[in-house]
Amino acid sequence: MTETEKVTVGALLSALALLVPAFLLHSAPRFPGSLAGGLFGIAAALLFVLLLVYSIVKRQAWVKERTQRLVSLGGLLSFHVYAGAIGALLGIIHSGHKFQSPIGIA
Repeated sequence: MTETEKVTVGALLSALALLVPAFLLHSAPRFPGSLAGGLFGIAAALLFVLLLVYSIVKRQAWVKERTQRLVSLGGLLSFHVYAGAIGALLGIIHSGHKFQSPIGIA
């Protein structure tokens, strides 16, 4: 694990450790519809869409040839992993403890 990856993982774990008490103690039923909640949701959705980049590059030979000139497959995999973890964290924050709908539960 490189130094950058160690810092990134440490930052993710720190954010998670700081957000767990806030998630358990704070309840805001209107947060998902607020501006801040909407921005968290948009950021999470964008990261989840960007997760598809790795899958497309890995499975499509002509895309893989063009992409490997710019970034390695390992670099894309690292982005894929971190974007998935951060996107999930942002999605949970966006939900604001409101799991009454099928979309919220999904």
